[in-house]
Amino acid sequence: MLFLRGQNFIWPLRPFTALTSTFYEYRTTHFHSGVDLSTYGKTGLPVRASESGEIFRIFYHWYGFGRAVYIRHPGGFVTVYGHLVRFEDKGLGLERLLKNLQRSTGKKYIGNYYLERPIRVRRGQVIGYSGSMGIGGPHLHFEIRKGEIQPLNPLLFLRAPTGPVVLRSYILEVASPGSFVGLSPTRLYGRLPENRKIPVHGCFRFFLQGYEKCRGRCGIYHLEAYFDGKKVFDLKGDRFQFSRNYTAGWFFNLALSTTKRPYYVIPDFSSPPLCIATGEHTLEIRGTNFYGKTGRAFLRLYHWPSPLSLKGLCCAERWNGQGWERVSGEIPDRGYIRFKTSAGGFSSPWIILYRGESLKSGESVKPLRIEAHVGWEKAVFPRGFLASPLFCQGECFAVTAPGRGNLVSRGFSFKIEDSAPGIRVKMGGEGFPGIAFLRVSTLPPQKVPEELLPISKFYLLTPREALLKSPATVEIRLQEKYRRDIGIYRKFSRKWSFLKPSRSGGWLQVKTKLLGTFVVARDVVPPQIGRIRIRRGIIYVTIRDRGSGVNPEAIRISIGGKGFIPEYDYDAGLAFGRVKVPRGRHLLKVRAEDFAGNSSARSVWVAGK
Repeated sequence: MLFLRGQNFIWPLRPFTALTSTFYEYRTTHFHSGVDLSTYGKTGLPVRASESGEIFRIFYHWYGFGRAVYIRHPGGFVTVYGHLVRFEDKGLGLERLLKNLQRSTGKKYIGNYYLERPIRVRRGQVIGYSGSMGIGGPHLHFEIRKGEIQPLNPLLFLRAPTGPVVLRSYILEVASPGSFVGLSPTRLYGRLPENRKIPVHGCFRFFLQGYEKCRGRCGIYHLEAYFDGKKVFDLKGDRFQFSRNYTAGWFFNLALSTTKRPYYVIPDFSSPPLCIATGEHTLEIRGTNFYGKTGRAFLRLYHWPSPLSLKGLCCAERWNGQGWERVSGEIPDRGYIRFKTSAGGFSSPWIILYRGESLKSGESVKPLRIEAHVGWEKAVFPRGFLASPLFCQGECFAVTAPGRGNLVSRGFSFKIEDSAPGIRVKMGGEGFPGIAFLRVSTLPPQKVPEELLPISKFYLLTPREALLKSPATVEIRLQEKYRRDIGIYRKFSRKWSFLKPSRSGGWLQVKTKLLGTFVVARDVVPPQIGRIRIRRGIIYVTIRDRGSGVNPEAIRISIGGKGFIPEYDYDAGLAFGRVKVPRGRHLLKVRAEDFAGNSSARSVWVAGK
């Protein structure tokens, strides 16, 4: 625990509320650069300057921080206040400044603006009011930076209650072909504390789900891991550089993580995996909160020969042309055989092999190529593999169309080829640790939102957990004449996102730091305009779109011949703004558009008093 003295910061909410997110937490493409303070679901709480200084920058957009204020302080420090519902105007004139900028630029959302004449503020002075603009529900995002490029943990300057560390669940995943964890050739799932000894053969990584208790789940301030007493992981949330945001993909498994349920990668992806060749071993995990309270967990591991050695053989079956039949004694020749081995309460999946000669228990075998790849839930089969046998990982999955690209069933990908016509991928400079190339394959039709009409094949780019330092260029061949409602969509972490493409000849092109499933699709459904209500001079309109998404800059509300662009809370799907209804009965019109250019409109009669 280290407090930096000589600074007199205060919390921007008075009284202090509660932490809902802490510094250095996982976010999909970066680290969390501040802390989030609860507003208990409310908006409009006064937000105060944490220290005396000058407002030199404001930000206003429908994404990211929404509305934000930046204050420069003595000593080179900068504080940031995000997701405001409005700026303070009476004393600081920030709302008037925003309106003047909107008129002069002709833009609703001005993005970043550096003030020509910074505005002096004193410690504790109100600079705005809490809200939910940008990403997330009502809360206040607060940062302390050294300059504009190095975020610091606010707990280095300010005290706040944090709870104990909870080490909850884990995944062991093989990190090299031929390795096994718990006799599985892919992954082993478990919960902590773990009382079992786990058989391991070869190399693996450990993915940990853990958190600090706060008002919800917060990231762990300091996480360490020791393998047989040697430190193999150390992540401490004191400070970082924005230029190092891409390393979030080293320490967190993007393919498994969500914002509040991240999986830490131990060792991180920039380090070699852990390997076991003999004997017993211990993996110790230590999680410590900012005030030194530590939680510990242990995993006991021991070396066990590969299930392919047939040690611990528990059962074997032969394919008779119509189904599997049990065999005993010697494993028969001239046919497809599947077998399992067991050890210490763990059982391997069915392993399939083709034999041309007899095999006795205890001999090593060479099955059809079964490979596990980091970040993939898959088994790799060679071309021409018969359609009838099964590969089992917990459940059994049938290979139904040999030699035709990627076959996916219940989340498992049976990969046959690493190239696919109709797509080109170019790496942009530095990629991801340990990845010499990206794998590209074709998938069968996938489920997409009802608003989308796929017009290309589905392409899987892996490994899905990679966060690239420099964007990759993905090009997909356009199969029909280009229309405005055509775009590229990427599925990542179970969610489809619209990526606005550029055109290059007969190809559509996007740049991306995230991999996953890609498809060209048309957005065929316009935004849905729902409930319209006016309360205390503010109009609220529900507008949603599950295809390309609502374009906040294309929303228009008009009444009595006068129109305006409202603000839009993207997470809530809610457009809102001040409106004055003249006396009498008037037609109120709402028009919305999505990023694919589809538009919808709705009109209602309203009466003014």
